[in-house]
Amino acid sequence: AAAAAAEEEEEPGLLVCNFNQVDKFEPVSFGVWMAVLRGAPRVRLALLGQSPEAEANLRLEAEARGVHPSRLLFLARAPKRGHLARLTGCDLVLDHFVYGAHTSASDA
Repeated sequence: AAAAAAEEEEEPGLLVCNFNQVDKFEPVSFGVWMAVLRGAPRVRLALLGQSPEAEANLRLEAEARGVHPSRLLFLARAPKRGHLARLTGCDLVLDHFVYGAHTSASDA
């Protein structure tokens, strides 16, 4: 049983991503994303890096919804080419209910 647990820890999980600005975040979509993470313990969520205050607030909101804050990864801004290239590392791109990925999705 211990070997199986160790193997499970080493196996990477899925990476889901959303690279919208923090002002596009709203509670309903974020709540759904957190429900997905609660149901899939090895999934991590990559987000566009925000101000330290915004990142701290999102981590608090994740924790309040039963998701360990370390499962939120904040990636630094990148030039357009680098930004589009990192989308290939995402297993799934999540959108908000109100705002879509627009140009990023069509360019990718």
